[in-house]
Amino acid sequence: MITIKYYVHNMLWGYFMAAWVFYFCYGDHDPRIIALQILSLVSAILFPFSKFLIANIALKYTKKSFWETGLFKDGVPKTYLMTLYIIFIYAISIPVGVISIFVEIKKAIARR
Repeated sequence: MITIKYYVHNMLWGYFMAAWVFYFCYGDHDPRIIALQILSLVSAILFPFSKFLIANIALKYTKKSFWETGLFKDGVPKTYLMTLYIIFIYAISIPVGVISIFVEIKKAIARR
């Protein structure tokens, strides 16, 4: 279940990416750029939900120890992989984040 603490802890990267898009698109009033900015803001809001769902799916099929060995040990390869992971989550955060919200709502209704 996604808590406020989890959301706040994981929102930094989503808002960093949105700020990056807004910074580089500042002053451009092209409708496509405005659409990109809106989608970027929505992605930033949904980023923690997307990260939560993807992490749960990954841990459902693998063990935590898998993610702490090999390429995932501390070092340069892990840094690059984590960067690609964050960019990937940000890029697909709208559909995955919406799915995650629906899953959480379904779980909350089932608990009643």
